[in-house]
Amino acid sequence: MLLNHLNEELERRILSGLNWEWEQVATYYLSSKELKQFKCPLFALKQMTSLGSWDSERRTIAINREFILSHRWEYVVEVLTHEIAHQYVSMFMGHDERPHGTGFRRACELFRIKPNATVRYKKNSEEEPVESQDRIVAKIHKLFALGQSDNKNEAETAMLKAQSLIHYYNIDLIETQQKQNYATRRIGECKLRHNREEYALVNFIAEFYFVRSILIRSYLVNRAKSGSVFELSGSQANVEIAHYVYDFIRQYIDRCWKLHPEFSRQQHKTDFALGIIAGFKDKVTIQHQHDDSGTTALVRRSDLQLQSYMKYRYPRLVTRRGGSRQENQAARQAGYKKGQAMIVNKGVTSTNKAQSRFLTE
Repeated sequence: MLLNHLNEELERRILSGLNWEWEQVATYYLSSKELKQFKCPLFALKQMTSLGSWDSERRTIAINREFILSHRWEYVVEVLTHEIAHQYVSMFMGHDERPHGTGFRRACELFRIKPNATVRYKKNSEEEPVESQDRIVAKIHKLFALGQSDNKNEAETAMLKAQSLIHYYNIDLIETQQKQNYATRRIGECKLRHNREEYALVNFIAEFYFVRSILIRSYLVNRAKSGSVFELSGSQANVEIAHYVYDFIRQYIDRCWKLHPEFSRQQHKTDFALGIIAGFKDKVTIQHQHDDSGTTALVRRSDLQLQSYMKYRYPRLVTRRGGSRQENQAARQAGYKKGQAMIVNKGVTSTNKAQSRFLTE
């Protein structure tokens, strides 16, 4: 049950988090000259009808207390950034500017947010089923549902058809240069450190589901420290499907791991998970080779709309590469066999419990 009020320590952590996120947004998007004038405001949590507010006289950004209690942190950051845009307008464009006028829209463009203040954010208690008004996405999910069949051949055929539909759907969109509505969504949990299998899974999703992935910094309210979380960007349909497949594979790894008590160490689970991802990747790769003999990679590189969106959303990107280590071959081979046998099907939803845990402790 959600808390009806915030205890002192939790409120302190949330306010510290808002302060930290404000600094991240300001330093990322503003010039050094602007930063000298753009001073960090005070922060407050209030009972209010709106999601947030900027008070220029008191130099205070307030966030709706109930909203913070019932929504994911990434949504809180979106509301905060909306108020930062208001702060920017009042400090650089004058107090006579209309609340959501031309100046505000320009500020939203600067901070890479939508000026629409009526977005409906899903609560933590609401599941996030894979749903879409898009006809193709609906058809793909129907094929995923057929993947639950007890008949292994039918299930395998349905999954392969779903993969082919995703593949040809994107090739058609990119080749005909149809204008897309792009979206960005966080996947997984914000952590101090991510395991190798998390990087491998996100990279696999980005390679085969027509999305781009990036690791961004974010605040861990539970730990009162900065961490990092993955984001996926792409067309709304592709982000939805990619998020679904990500959740499915992650839960599949956990289920399969419980069936192998002979591997006890956490490092063994990493190798086991990497094996599953590699096994499924090889399975999908063979199908794609059969479908188009390399067209997928060529089309992905030529998705100029998505490239432009990524440059717009992330004007300062840094690429880093990790090292290598020894692997437990037995655990990896066991995982590889599971990955080869995996069939993505319908039935996975994400409630983001881990992201909302700080609200109920």
